[in-house]
Amino acid sequence: MAASMVGGYYQGLHSNDALDFLREYYPFLALIDRAPDFAIFLFILFNNAFKVLVAMFAGIFFGIAPLYFIYSNGFLLGMVTPLIVKNGSWQLLAAGILPHGIIELSAVLIGATYGLWLGVKMFRLIFFKEPIDDVFKIALLKYVRVIVPMLLLAAIIEAYVTPIVMGIISG
Repeated sequence: MAASMVGGYYQGLHSNDALDFLREYYPFLALIDRAPDFAIFLFILFNNAFKVLVAMFAGIFFGIAPLYFIYSNGFLLGMVTPLIVKNGSWQLLAAGILPHGIIELSAVLIGATYGLWLGVKMFRLIFFKEPIDDVFKIALLKYVRVIVPMLLLAAIIEAYVTPIVMGIISG
């Protein structure tokens, strides 16, 4: 993930197209300023929960989806870093990412780890005929009991706390 963040940072730092890329591939970002806090909260929660779930269970295809998910999240985080710093400060970047990001990133990494685990289990089933027993049940329980509550807390912080902290930092 760190390597993809560096690549994204370099792309954002040395490209005038970074902002255009974000606008093109994430058109909903323009709506966030006008949306009520609760709508933002729901969007963040369901978007993250769905993506983590898909990346996790698509891991059965030899772990490719969770690896791509981690890479793309790191790249995007790296890409927005110079955009925020150029238009604000490192403190503004930290205020915008750290309050919810620590929890959200942890949930993403746990989900990706379970996706990789499912990929290994599927590989061993196909090539070594090892039974997979209750791996999907175990992964789903981890998703429901650990990942979703973490994403819920992160979404609450991102929708309600982060804007206040960013407002304080930006003056």
